[in-house]
Amino acid sequence: MLTLFREGGVPMFAVLLFGLLALGVAARDAWRRRPPTRQLALWIAATVFAALSGVAADLAAVGHHVSDRYAEYRPQIVEILLQGLAESMAPAILGFSLAALAAFVGGFGGSAKGDRS
Repeated sequence: MLTLFREGGVPMFAVLLFGLLALGVAARDAWRRRPPTRQLALWIAATVFAALSGVAADLAAVGHHVSDRYAEYRPQIVEILLQGLAESMAPAILGFSLAALAAFVGGFGGSAKGDRS
């Protein structure tokens, strides 16, 4: 987890915040045994968009950094770009995982209500 935060940088805080809020709303809906709400869908969407914007910000940072020091990096440019691209995926890994977990937990509310018959 710390490696993801180190690789993803500042955008990871927004992804984590929105993801935890989505998880909280999902847990509340499941606890109250009600179907997933529009509020849950909005928090999941916020998590996904924060993850996507984090990936975009990280890719931009890689591009700027590599282009600023291209002459120095030229001998290993492929390795450096691949490492930068791999690190840029950290917000997507965390964000999509939290969004999927929130959707999974939120799904228990509706099914629990339907199981009472």
